This record gives sequence, C-alpha cells and structure tokens, in this order.
Amino acid sequence: QLLGNMAEARQDYDAALTLARRLGDERQRADILSLRGEMFAYQGDLAEGLMELIDAHRRYEGLGLEGKGREVLTRIANAYRRMGLYERAESYFKELEHDYRVLGDREHLVDIHSQQGLLYIETEEYDKALPLMAEAEIYYLGQQQEGMLAWSRVEMATLLLKQGKTAQAMAKLEQVKTQLLRGKGADSVTLGHWHLIMATALDAMDRPAEAQRHLDEAEPIFAREQNLRFLARVHEVRARVLERQGRIQEALAS
Repeated sequence: QLLGNMAEARQDYDAALTLARRLGDERQRADILSLRGEMFAYQGDLAEGLMELIDAHRRYEGLGLEGKGREVLTRIANAYRRMGLYERAESYFKELEHDYRVLGDREHLVDIHSQQGLLYIETEEYDKALPLMAEAEIYYLGQQQEGMLAWSRVEMATLLLKQGKTAQAMAKLEQVKTQLLRGKGADSVTLGHWHLIMATALDAMDRPAEAQRHLDEAEPIFAREQNLRFLARVHEVRARVLERQGRIQEALAS
C-alpha cells in the first residue's frame, strides 16, 4: 500500500480478513478492517471505507482496546472530512484532542491538530489552519520523522498557496524536493501530492508548461493507487493550465 500497489494490498487485506474470521480472532479482524477501511476512504470509496472503520471501532470498543479505538476514530473523522461533513468531523477531532491532551500523548495530539488543520484549509479558515500545520512541521522536524515532515511541508505549501503566498509556498516545496525525488522516507502519495501542488504553484506563477510536466508526473502515481479524489484534482488543475494556454477543447476534455 505504501508503495502504491493498491490492487495487491487489497488482495492481501481480503485474504487476511478471511483467515481472521476462520480463526475467530476479533483483534485481527478489527485491525484489518481499520487498515482496509482507511485505504478505501483514501482512494475515494468513502461510504465503504466509513462502514469498515465504524465496524473496526465497534470491535475495538468491545475488546476494551481504548487506544486502538481512538486511532480508528481519527480515521473515521478523516473520512467525514473527506466527505465534506465538516461539523461532524470537527466534533470527533475535538473529542480526540481532549483525550490526547489529558493522556499527555504529544505525538497523537500533533496528528489530530494536523488533521484539524486540513479541515480548516478545506473550510477556508486559513488563520486557524496555519498554527496547527506549523506545529506539525516543527514537531516532525524535531523527531526526525522525514516522511511526516515532507507531508507536513507539502500541506503547508498548499495552505500558503490558498493564502496567495506563492513565493513562500514554492520555498516549502523546494525544501522537500531532493528528499522526495530520491524516494527517501516518504510514500508515493506524498510525492504525487508534491507534484500536484508544485503544478498549482507554477500555474499561479504563469508557468503553464512547467506546471503541465508536474501534472504528467502526478497522474500515473494516483492512477496506480486508484485514488479518484486526487485524480479529480489533477484533471481540475490541468484544465486550468490548458485554459491559460488557450487550449480550450483540451481544457474542456480535462
């Protein structure tokens, strides 16, 4: 899954779930449903993903595994965010934020804050999003978690672009360029997302030919991952780039 081989990942999850059912292993059933449900939600199959995540949460609660329950609740909140059900997602995030603060769990608290940051980017509440995304970047830098640091910087670049701060966004994207192109410590989706946001930044700077090259790099990554949400975004940005070049029919097709 981290390599982007979603079809093979699905086969393994399906086989694992069948084995767990035969064994009557409720813990492993919950684990597999949580992982497979998150994969479905990530790919854009939100209804099926949400059903599996809710099933996993119910099983963890039944087993008294509160920590695992909170982890899958984060995934449920993210599924609601991806669906655009922002109020429901935010209520879950606030509940989880309270729990992790009480527990003194810094890592999970930062994770929740970064997910809240994504929600606020989508609802155009950029002033709320900025300190949360900055907190994540500082934390992952201090922990030397290179993959998460790259992810946080790409998301920060997304936020800066939304605010019209194109030069600052480009600086963030350049910070992770070498790491991502060398495939060091980050998964394929972060690379694909970097290409997509780089294309968006270049389009904002009126450099459509360069933007198109980055979109051409992003599309096969998301196609291989069967990620409909990000593929839609690639086509949306490409349509804008083509229109800027006066290629109207191609823009309409995209």
